[in-house]
Amino acid sequence: MKNKYFLFNRYLISLLPLSLIFSIFVADLIVSLTSITFLFYCIIKKNFSFYKATEFKIFIFFYLVCIIGSIASDFTMYSLTKVLPYIRFGLFIILIKYLIKNDEKFLSYFSNSLLISFFILFIGLFFQLLNIWPFVDSYLKNRYSSFFFEEMIMGSYLMKILPTSLALLYVSDKKVLMYIVISVVSLMILISGERSAIISLSIFLGFLFLLTNLFNLKKKVFGIFLLFLAASLTLFLNDNLKFRIIDKTLYQLRIIEPERDYVEFKYSDSPERYTAIAREEFFLPLKYYLLFGSGLKIYKDHIFFGSGVKTFRILCKEDRYYLKKNYLAFKDKPDNY
Repeated sequence: MKNKYFLFNRYLISLLPLSLIFSIFVADLIVSLTSITFLFYCIIKKNFSFYKATEFKIFIFFYLVCIIGSIASDFTMYSLTKVLPYIRFGLFIILIKYLIKNDEKFLSYFSNSLLISFFILFIGLFFQLLNIWPFVDSYLKNRYSSFFFEEMIMGSYLMKILPTSLALLYVSDKKVLMYIVISVVSLMILISGERSAIISLSIFLGFLFLLTNLFNLKKKVFGIFLLFLAASLTLFLNDNLKFRIIDKTLYQLRIIEPERDYVEFKYSDSPERYTAIAREEFFLPLKYYLLFGSGLKIYKDHIFFGSGVKTFRILCKEDRYYLKKNYLAFKDKPDNY
């Protein structure tokens, strides 16, 4: 029974990275199903030692704070229905720890699954760049998403699983494959056009090259030069990416043409395409500034336990938290423009 249980979790959890690409429902189903079966497995075996782990205690503390916040919320039932199912994540944390300790093949299967996910997204991105079915005219302006299609989250997805993948490759002593993954995935994140993911990647690689001993000095210099060269060539050959990552960013940060309220950029020659970008008055784009401003006001009124999980989307519409600031480009437009 024990071997069958290991196989059941090993295969299902190994499908998790792939399911996050193609179906969030399937990914959530995997987490829920494996967590519930693990709870019953512990009951049958009468083994609850893993629930004494520090990680689970930290999660339970966080979970209780969320429940208290939901009870104290003005939207108690709505918030509780969002919070209570979170227990599956706590169980899932313990399940992963249990499998790492007791199933010697689990990490190998999961590592291979991550590599397959990289490969599938790479193939999808390659087809998308060539405008091949099923990606014909599927890209949105100057961003690419591979099999995420209209969800522009390929860069953030890759950035979230990259550190885990490198760690598993390192402990498996697959350093050559680790170098290949760093190079290819870094280029994919750049091509995705997600500026937040690109910034996160830059910080991560900075720590990786400067604060670890994974690479000697020669490899560090060569790696930095290679990545810089690849990034420069990619931006030089792709006007769409150059426009989004460099031109648009510099204008929004008021580094170029700060005296104008908006400017029209040409970002493609075949066919000719233009777009207008509004000048930002703050370091952050306006939409994020307003979101953070509303969030800070809500936090100040609910400083200990919060306003309840998933209630920002409700409270931010109330007059006391609603922030409005119009640019010239929004003049005479309705409030919800």
